[in-house]
Amino acid sequence: MAILAPDNIANKRMAICRACPHLIQAQILGVPLPGDKPQCAICLCFMKKKTKIASMTCPIDKWGKYPPNKKP
Repeated sequence: MAILAPDNIANKRMAICRACPHLIQAQILGVPLPGDKPQCAICLCFMKKKTKIASMTCPIDKWGKYPPNKKP
């Protein structure tokens, strides 16, 4: 089972994604799905789900894991 990021982190991630030129409306065979279903054109993940999972990262390093890895 995935560990969820706090709401404020998930919201910040989603805001970053919404400003990204690689965010698209999810599609099946070129037909957009109804409703608000943002999808990353690079990794093809559904971003409303991905941004809530603590261990997920952006494929172009716009946001990372939560909590961030601490360097010794």
